Amino acid sequence: MPIDGALVNRQRCGNHISARSAILYLFFCCITPDKTKMFSIGKSLNLDGLIALYLNENYTEVKKEQSATPLHLAALNGHLGLVKTLLIQGFDINSKIKHNGFTPLDFAIAKNRLEIVNFLIAHGADVNHKIINGFTPLSFASQQGYLDIVNTLIANGADLSTKTDNLNTPLYLAAENGHLDILNVFIEKGLDVNNVSNGRVTPLHTAVQNGNLQVVKALISHGSNIDARASGIGTTGVDTNITPLNLAVQTGKLDIVKALLEAGAKVNFKTGDKVTPLHLACQNGFLELVDILLKAKSSINAKDYENATPLHLAAERNHFAVVERLLHVKGIDVNAKDHNNTTALHMSSQNGHLKVVKLLIEKKAKVNAKKIEGFTPLHLAIQQSRVKVSDFLIKNGANINAVDDKNWTPLHNTAYNGFSLKIAQSLIEKGVNVNAKVDDGRRALHLAAEHNHWEITNFLIENGADVHAVDYRRWTPLHFAAYDGNLEVAKSLLAKGAYIDAKTFKSNTPLHFAVDHGHLEVVELLLKKGADVNALDHTNWTPLHFAAERGFDQITTVLLKHGADVTVKDTQSQCTALNLAAHYGHFKVVKTLKNAKNIQSDGNLFHGLEFAQNCLPSKSTMVRIQKAEATISKPEAKEEPEPELPENKRLAMEEKEQGNAFYKKKEFDNAIARYRKAIEHDPTDITFYNNLAAVHFEQKEFEKCVKECEKGIEVGRENRADFKLIAKSFIRIGNAYKRMKKYESAKTCYEKSLTEHRTPEAESLLSDVENVIKEEEIKAYFDMELAEKEKEKGNELFKKGDFAAALRHYCEAIKRNPDDAKLYSNRAACYTKLGLEDCDKCVELDPKFLKGFIRKGHILQGMQQQEKAIFAFLKALEIDPNNAEALHGLRACFIENSNLEGDQNSEKIWQRAKHDPEVQAILKLPAMRRILEQMQNDGLCQIS
Repeated sequence: MPIDGALVNRQRCGNHISARSAILYLFFCCITPDKTKMFSIGKSLNLDGLIALYLNENYTEVKKEQSATPLHLAALNGHLGLVKTLLIQGFDINSKIKHNGFTPLDFAIAKNRLEIVNFLIAHGADVNHKIINGFTPLSFASQQGYLDIVNTLIANGADLSTKTDNLNTPLYLAAENGHLDILNVFIEKGLDVNNVSNGRVTPLHTAVQNGNLQVVKALISHGSNIDARASGIGTTGVDTNITPLNLAVQTGKLDIVKALLEAGAKVNFKTGDKVTPLHLACQNGFLELVDILLKAKSSINAKDYENATPLHLAAERNHFAVVERLLHVKGIDVNAKDHNNTTALHMSSQNGHLKVVKLLIEKKAKVNAKKIEGFTPLHLAIQQSRVKVSDFLIKNGANINAVDDKNWTPLHNTAYNGFSLKIAQSLIEKGVNVNAKVDDGRRALHLAAEHNHWEITNFLIENGADVHAVDYRRWTPLHFAAYDGNLEVAKSLLAKGAYIDAKTFKSNTPLHFAVDHGHLEVVELLLKKGADVNALDHTNWTPLHFAAERGFDQITTVLLKHGADVTVKDTQSQCTALNLAAHYGHFKVVKTLKNAKNIQSDGNLFHGLEFAQNCLPSKSTMVRIQKAEATISKPEAKEEPEPELPENKRLAMEEKEQGNAFYKKKEFDNAIARYRKAIEHDPTDITFYNNLAAVHFEQKEFEKCVKECEKGIEVGRENRADFKLIAKSFIRIGNAYKRMKKYESAKTCYEKSLTEHRTPEAESLLSDVENVIKEEEIKAYFDMELAEKEKEKGNELFKKGDFAAALRHYCEAIKRNPDDAKLYSNRAACYTKLGLEDCDKCVELDPKFLKGFIRKGHILQGMQQQEKAIFAFLKALEIDPNNAEALHGLRACFIENSNLEGDQNSEKIWQRAKHDPEVQAILKLPAMRRILEQMQNDGLCQIS
């Protein structure tokens, strides 16, 4: 019985379909042979008899699985005969799906089944019921653009004034989706074109946003409020008082802008953020729109809520052509200042936009203008490592000795950042003061040494920088290098004659600092060069004391080898290094010190143990130490009276407690006064400075907050405060810098906090600020003009079929303009094409590779190439006839085809399928034979 001779007869409906269509759709029977799915199969075949055969037996299970009745699905797929049959059998014409409220009428509307819509309405379907989100059938049809259905619903009593949950009327939905014919129907019916939805958004707003020019013109001609104000709409979604013109400019709709201006839209209207249309055009680099708006008399020097002009925004975003156009307008203020006294030249210099910088200076921009904090454009360019811009500014009149509010010159910034030796050379060639001091007494050499910029350190020394210079704490450059462990810088400074045992105000030498921070290599270098191993600070601490306190066993060993004296006692507690090691539970260091040649074993060790036991509540550390020293007999401990708190410290603590109480009440001025009193009584406690900084932070006085924290850190280090307190100070400085948007400085402080004491809070803050820095770098990379050029290159290569190269250009365009949806669409198209190429290569290399055909089928399916997808899935089934993924994909393709024009579509597939041996093999599968035989036995199929 040849299959291609089969003829399926729809006996119960009295009509026939071809054997070709039957065979195509019988693939569903292979995929889902169980009776519970026969309804899905039958609806695709349009075989009412097949459905009726299984309906009564299996409806309950179908309903459970799909939450939709057979009537819903019959309406969806356009089977009028079946709809009639099901209504006769008693199915509810207004039954709703539980999760969304859809009725059979909604399903019919979804697929534009006008005939079924008319039939359902004629037999009692509710035309005004509401589904999810408050949509009625009229709302739904208006949104989808089904004019005939809209007219049918109106003729049958649909409510024209109905609103969705977002207050959208049918007219609004038609305008939003560009359905001009439906919009005209509603206008003729007298509906209000100014009816607003959520956020007071009018139909004109939404038509403008979606670029529907003809709809916009229709609304304007019928009385839409051309200057209506809305909120929460547009690309930002946060501004208020947005007019249709604002929206049109923001989204670059050139023709719509012209139409609105011709209709009299206010060109200088400001949003809630005081943004004009010209601000938006300049910000986004829309040159043609800038021209149109300027011709319409836009205010060239209009200021937004931050006092930024259109020129500021264009310069910041590097829109060179727009900047050039603006600078040709008579009356433009090239030196206009925003709320931070920032000019366009400041912005372009900071962001490294060299062409814009050149143009602004050519147009008389003030090269030495100062913004808040005293920064000139050159300061900002150097801070952000903009080498070319910095060099250009230096050569075009920038004051190389200009100072900011902290007396930093451009050379200080260069030494701090260390990004360009060339800039340092240019500054010195122009005569910059190489030994200029900032407020805290540091010089450029201090900064270079502190931040480990070896090349700049050498260059500064060679050009007259004083290697012995001290800051206000009497720190030399070598102190900074030792403190931060900058080995190469330390070598350079020593080679140039830096005094190795220089002392700070607290008598700390570089060796003290290197030991205190665990920089073993620097310690070894300093000792090798002759540093005093037993140098005393202001409390008689030697480097060995610091090593013992920190638990640095290796450094302790190195110091002992170079003659460190283990018997030295400090002036405050009469502690030796051994006392400190025992107190902090550093067992390895205790053992190393015990074995030192010059230790007094008859008393010092026991004094160390007693000291530790009296200071530590926990005995676990002492148990280990005592076990290690079990061979030594311990004399009886003498009870010592508990020391009384000195009067000055007692008074300081009282002031602190009062300050804390005022802080909690947010009486910040009183809190400040108390904390300052506490500092007067006891200037050695880091806590008082931290608390004072916290008040300044709450008052948003971030510079003062930083200053107090820095004082606290200095005091804490000199008085050996708990590392946790120092770490806390660095966190607060970082938070202050973050609020000032000095993200790199904030990052440095969080990193320093982690070196003092690692906490989850500091790690989280560091991670957050690193993300912000990355985002800022992305913003700085933003350039719409270059993005457009990259897109065009991508388009050319895509047309040539070079999808890999096109992909690279689209990726670059997205980096340059991450807000352009078209770029992502283009890139997605590349990925699709490359995926298809990979699948073809895959099956070429291995014709039996199942996944290759399946993935090819899915890709083709997504590209709406259903016929090619079908054959890809058939190839997969040739390899594995029972593969569920291939069968599911094949079934999905046929369902999609069932929504097209029946035999006209299947004819093409059949012509290819009947000559394809693989397809013929599928048709010979046992499951397919059984279905054919079953249909013949049921009287649904005749063989000819």
